[in-house]
This record gives sequence, structure tokens and C-alpha cells, in this order.
Amino acid sequence: MSEPTQIAPTGDGPVFSQMTPELRALDLLHAKYGKGDMPAPYITIHGLVRELALQLPTLAAFEMWREELGISPDVVTLRGSEQPWLEASGQYAGTTVALSVHFPAAVSSAAQGVSA
Repeated sequence: MSEPTQIAPTGDGPVFSQMTPELRALDLLHAKYGKGDMPAPYITIHGLVRELALQLPTLAAFEMWREELGISPDVVTLRGSEQPWLEASGQYAGTTVALSVHFPAAVSSAAQGVSA
């Protein structure tokens, strides 16, 4: 998994102008996929850790975005235990794009053989 670039904070934190690569990547993603049928992610642009984060609603949506962005399945990592999630990141348009999908507690319990 690629490591996001750290921004040196100024004053109380990073300044908006330092987020240009992430905003450009978001603009390019919207231009490419904004009129199609790609699942809509919950989008966060992290200022201190330079990355564009896309949280997807389902595993299928996660896989669609991962494939479209050319992120290798080898970098997909399972995190957490009681409420697990998958994450993966790669480079797009000069910035780190991080994908994640969270699993509901009922699915997590079933996966662990525990009744919900």
C-alpha cells in the first residue's frame, strides 16, 4: 500500500491551496465517471495526510472502483475485527486515492461464527 505524503502544517493546519492535487484528482474522477453508473462513494479529502479517500457502500462497489483505478488486489488489506473493513490505495492523477468498505456488524458476526 502506498504511503500518503505528509503536509507540513502552517498555523493551525494545512492550507486549502496545498490540497490542489487531491482536488484535481477528484475533478478528473468526476469528469470520467460523473455521468456513468459507477457507485457513488462517500468522499473525504484529508488535508494533513494528502489523500483522496473514497468509502464505498458495498464490496461490489469497492471492487468496481479498485479495478477502474488500477489498484492491485495484492494491496487490499483487511482491518479491524469486530467491525472489519477492507482498504486499498494507489496513485491517481498525482495523488494517493484510498478506498475502503466497511462491513455491518451482522455480517462481521456471521463471518466469525457468532450469532448477531
